[in-house]
Amino acid sequence: EALRREIKEECGLDVSVHIPLTVGQYFMKEVKRIEIVFLCTILGKEQDVRLSDEHAASAWISIDEMPKYKTSPYAEALLKDATADLDYWAKKYL
Repeated sequence: EALRREIKEECGLDVSVHIPLTVGQYFMKEVKRIEIVFLCTILGKEQDVRLSDEHAASAWISIDEMPKYKTSPYAEALLKDATADLDYWAKKYL
């Protein structure tokens, strides 16, 4: 429920949250951060991303395009891990 609300607040999208796909951890300024990547689906096909004031832009990109957007190698590795078995999970949940 919390993730669904957060996505609505940050992106303006209504989603269904299914399962966690992977977990990663790292330190930022001596603070341990834990990230969990979930499989979600957008409810309804006619929704547009509406960003909160905390964000400047958005784009739907493939993992292969991530370096063009100056994403961290950590984020790229985390998403590659999360999508490694995506076909299996998509058949099961989508």
